[in-house]
Amino acid sequence: MDPATGELTGVIKDYVELAKDCLQGQTLEFDLKGYDTRNEQLQALHIGEIDLIFHVSQNPYSAETNGFVLSDTIWTFNMAATTAKDSFNENAENTVAVTKDNFALKAYI
Repeated sequence: MDPATGELTGVIKDYVELAKDCLQGQTLEFDLKGYDTRNEQLQALHIGEIDLIFHVSQNPYSAETNGFVLSDTIWTFNMAATTAKDSFNENAENTVAVTKDNFALKAYI
């Protein structure tokens, strides 16, 4: 969110703008709500405060254990780990940092 104007900015806003007019002759309406953590989003989903979370990892196990249903994949992107080491051994034991309550990344680790 742009602190000066209070307007939502970024890729999610761009995607919603594209999606709202994707059906010929019908305009979709979106009511965007912001949450500080993925856990808050999941709670809002479970109590019916929101209808969907955009976006989550396409992980069937994670969806099943958390009691939600996944849509078809809506876009793809490459994900990589970042390291300061000259050589990185993916098979070795490594210490990993993730943002607190980052539900999407927990499934990958």
